[in-house]
Amino acid sequence: MSDLDIRLKASFKDHRKRKKLAARVGRDGVLALVDLWLTAAETHPDGWLDGCTVEDIEIDAGWTGEAGKLAAALLDCGFLDQTKNGYTLHDWPEHQPFLATAPQRSAQAKANVDKRWERERARKAAASMQAAQEPNTPRIPPVYEQNTPAILPSLPSPSLPIPTPPNTGVVEPRQKSRPPEPDLATQTAAQTILKILKASGTWSMDGGIAAELAVGKLVLSRGEGPALEEAQWYADHHADPYVPAIRNVRDLEKWGGIRAAMDKVKAATPTADWYPDKPEEDKL
Repeated sequence: MSDLDIRLKASFKDHRKRKKLAARVGRDGVLALVDLWLTAAETHPDGWLDGCTVEDIEIDAGWTGEAGKLAAALLDCGFLDQTKNGYTLHDWPEHQPFLATAPQRSAQAKANVDKRWERERARKAAASMQAAQEPNTPRIPPVYEQNTPAILPSLPSPSLPIPTPPNTGVVEPRQKSRPPEPDLATQTAAQTILKILKASGTWSMDGGIAAELAVGKLVLSRGEGPALEEAQWYADHHADPYVPAIRNVRDLEKWGGIRAAMDKVKAATPTADWYPDKPEEDKL
């Protein structure tokens, strides 16, 4: 069983496009649309239905009605787009940013693994070459005469004070460890978070290199998944009085308050209301 999921806003329940689709093909068509999204999350995470025909799309959606009717309704209602290269799910990267960047994250992870193995192979090759260049001379153990007293290191006399280095009054500065620079996957996640913040209307800065680096370090410290989840939650709840205002790079230090606000809402609401993006089956 796959552990992937999709984002589904609570406003989808009363959206005009959903009502149009239900009027064209019934409530079974709305359920088929959700099944198509779930299938695409596993087989086409970027939203491009490469090589899929109308029949393939309706099979992935679990449609059992009249052939071609569901696909035509999805195109007419704006849930499906047709291009010269085939079909694509409408605005999929905007609604499913985490899934849409999955291929790039996978490719970056594979490249990182290949780099680590390449460095390990180079290290082993250098060690082998160094060992081959050393003279192959057997080591002769030292010979000690019998009854030779052992030579012990001299210890300070108990009656004498142990010398201490002079206090010059100079305090050596502590070396601060620099945080790791964001890699491609982290940079992609940072760009997605910046888009989410700008879409919320609260972020007052452009998404330049400085902003990407600052958000990238935030992703490295909190983890990619939690950071994306917190950004999306902030975009949906930034107007609430208990949510900290995140308007620019300096405000990123308040980011931990987003998770605290999420936990506060989670503790105060029933479990069924905590996941508004996942409606119950009887509401479809």
